[in-house]
Amino acid sequence: TITDLWGGRGHDFDCKVEAANDASAGGLLVIATSVPDVREWIQWKGRTARQDRPGQYFVILNQKAAPFTLPECSGLANKIGKLKLNDLKIEELLGVADSGIGQQLANYKTEQESGEKLNELTELYYVKNPRKFDDDWPSQSTNATDLLLRTFLTDHVDKPPDQIRKLAKDTFGIELSKPAGSWW
Repeated sequence: TITDLWGGRGHDFDCKVEAANDASAGGLLVIATSVPDVREWIQWKGRTARQDRPGQYFVILNQKAAPFTLPECSGLANKIGKLKLNDLKIEELLGVADSGIGQQLANYKTEQESGEKLNELTELYYVKNPRKFDDDWPSQSTNATDLLLRTFLTDHVDKPPDQIRKLAKDTFGIELSKPAGSWW
């Protein structure tokens, strides 16, 4: 089986085929063509031996593709080439794959907080401008601000939470709460 990121999880490979289970042949062979983060790697390795049957894996990477071509990874191919043990090579590649996770999580945190502020604004807007569920939208009585809210939600989706708070107050006169654990 040759797999990529999608083959590592959620796919059960047929390990009942006798030819694939022949211990002298090594069992099921998974060939990975990229290296994910450590958590995914554990899953990928787990794909090799299923239901107490033998298995093995092999990693084939293109040095003209990421991560080798990333500016922050210049010299990675040489560094890996100098390592004697395959496990150390994999460990180095996993370290590179995991190095960007901290920034990714920080981005998700900000994205989540911004979404919470936009959601809070929407809820408070409708508390301030109530209507029945079946009423027309935009409401005739609040047409201008309904349309302004729609534009606001799309125009400011990428803004940080503190800017959304300020803009909500300036635009709608609605005071949003500070994020939990916030010092600003």
